[in-house]
Amino acid sequence: MRSHSVPAPTFQPQGESLGNEWLTHVNLNTGRVGKHRDADLPPDIYVRLLPLLQQGAGPIPGHPGLVAAIHHRKDAVQGALGRPAMPIVEFGLAWGPQGASSVWRPLCVMARPLRRLAKPAAKVPVAFAARRLPWLAVVWFPSITTLSADEVLRLSGFIQFLGLALLRQRLLRN
Repeated sequence: MRSHSVPAPTFQPQGESLGNEWLTHVNLNTGRVGKHRDADLPPDIYVRLLPLLQQGAGPIPGHPGLVAAIHHRKDAVQGALGRPAMPIVEFGLAWGPQGASSVWRPLCVMARPLRRLAKPAAKVPVAFAARRLPWLAVVWFPSITTLSADEVLRLSGFIQFLGLALLRQRLLRN
């Protein structure tokens, strides 16, 4: 998992919903796109994620043996989830144009060879990154096969909640 020199911002421990802030979620392996609202993030999950959000790395709550690394940029976040030294999914979250550009391209490059394996439903255009802010994009690696089907479903849900929690943190700081 990568490291970055940009320090993690200081967060306020609040669990209140920010209402109907939407997050577009795209799976770059399959081209599947969904939307999530901040209001869908349960306050107890948000509070449980605060230590991980504040530290930028550590064990994933409720997922024994899995860890997360989160790297903050100016208007984006990039990270990976997996076992130590074995990423299972890489993700990016962007809410501004610089982050959209700097995070989207590397994720697309990672996803390109994996799209053939996933039989994508649609190709996600490069322009997507600039038009659909804020967005959360994920790339699943073949190491996903080290997880059970139940673990994959739970990790998928965790990524959705993590994206919403990171977006909430960004909005609370403004």
